[in-house]
Amino acid sequence: MVLVCDIKRGLAFSKGEAQMAYAICRTEKITAGNLNSAGQHNRREVDVPNADPDRGIRTYIGKGKSIPDLVHARIEKAGAKIRKNSVLAQELLLTASPEYFRPEDSSEYGAFDSTRLDAWLKKNRAFLTEKYGANLVAVDLHLDEATPHIHALVVPIVEKQQKLRGKDEYITVNKLSANDMFNPRTLRILQDEYAKAMKPLGLKRGVKGSKAKHEEVKKFYGQSHDPVIKPTPVPPIKFDELPSLAIRASDNKLRQWLDQVAQGIEDKLKIAVERMAAELGKVSKQAQAYERRWKAEKQRTATLLRDFGSLEGIRTVIEQKDAEIAAEKLLNEGLRAEVSDVTEKLDVAQAANEGLEKQVQVLKFEARIEQKGSEISL
Repeated sequence: MVLVCDIKRGLAFSKGEAQMAYAICRTEKITAGNLNSAGQHNRREVDVPNADPDRGIRTYIGKGKSIPDLVHARIEKAGAKIRKNSVLAQELLLTASPEYFRPEDSSEYGAFDSTRLDAWLKKNRAFLTEKYGANLVAVDLHLDEATPHIHALVVPIVEKQQKLRGKDEYITVNKLSANDMFNPRTLRILQDEYAKAMKPLGLKRGVKGSKAKHEEVKKFYGQSHDPVIKPTPVPPIKFDELPSLAIRASDNKLRQWLDQVAQGIEDKLKIAVERMAAELGKVSKQAQAYERRWKAEKQRTATLLRDFGSLEGIRTVIEQKDAEIAAEKLLNEGLRAEVSDVTEKLDVAQAANEGLEKQVQVLKFEARIEQKGSEISL
């Protein structure tokens, strides 16, 4: 029997005995807080350090619209209400072990067998459409990373019975409820159904009831999708072709193999360094963005202070005008008082004049009477 050693996984198996390939399904909740970033990543609207732009992605559902728009359109069409902190969608990351896509050499970064990929893609699209129907709003196939995988977004719209207020009647309403569609029980069912759908491809389910913790999509990404630096493949070593009694360090085949293993390790280190550099680059960009924002706020503060000084000057002028108006008002009130006093005096004088006129008339009348009396006496 010819043994093949896979240094990458620390496994030894016989040649011709296929490595076990598994169906992989990971899920992650999508809220308002990470909806935009998920959509930008899935549609490659932002730079993805570990993606090879020459390979690209394929969109099968939701083409031509942004993922946030697709999610909100489904919720609006269903007439469901969005509560605070609602889970707007559930992201499914579907893939398989590298051994399925590249059975000849699973360590070859980004490679895949087209026939196997087409068969896998057909099964996955059928599974998603049948299971989620109208709630399936986006399906994107990524071929630009280490292993082909699908990002699918499902809006958790469920039908529930709601009692009418004040009546013993119920109606069916659409609710946005991830707790009903994606809970521990339904997630176990999802794993079972997905494994069953992938079984014709020779893919197996993981150990049912395993204590292994569930991996979120973002963690799966960080662990299984390396930057686009293709590590040197570690060739399998056939132990039966080496000397049977002793494997010496001086053996050319062994030395060559060890050199290639060392090169593979060195490439892995390069990948780690590249990944760290990418992360440091992100941090640096964030720091620069914060610095620009701080400078902008500083400039804005200076402008506000300058404007405030101008406002203080305007306020002083207004206060001066108010004082002048108040003085004029007092002066006008004084003039009105004087006019009122003069008017009152004129009224008094007019009344006195009218009295004098009456007295004069009386005196004239009395004088005429006296004159008439004198004439009669004569």
